[in-house]
Amino acid sequence: EDTCVLSTLSTACKASELLSVDVEMSTENVKKFYSLTGHYVYAIRGLAMEELHEHPCSKPKSRWEISTGVTCPSATVLNADTITALTDAITKSFDSNPFVKDVTRTLLCDPSDYDDSTDELDIQVQIGSDCYTHVHP
Repeated sequence: EDTCVLSTLSTACKASELLSVDVEMSTENVKKFYSLTGHYVYAIRGLAMEELHEHPCSKPKSRWEISTGVTCPSATVLNADTITALTDAITKSFDSNPFVKDVTRTLLCDPSDYDDSTDELDIQVQIGSDCYTHVHP
């Protein structure tokens, strides 16, 4: 209260000093952030994160970065069932974001199916003229 003044400005009442707080980016916290602010949390490419290496077949939901009109520079060699399951999930997603697509996989695929030289977060799938890169488990 002692830092507040009568004003119509949104900055009228603020802390006298800024605090630094670590926030775990869990599903629950991201949902809370959205419900409190109405803003989405976006993916950041190259952000150092630990323990997120998970094949898109490990769980039914995954996130894919969309490169429109681009041939995948390193399309991942996967078996036919895995490609079918991932392609089905991506093409049936209702996510309208033009940059990343959240998908729910309904067909089974094998989480051990990938080239060991490829990080599970960088699996690439070519669908038509677009390249999809797995960016979040």
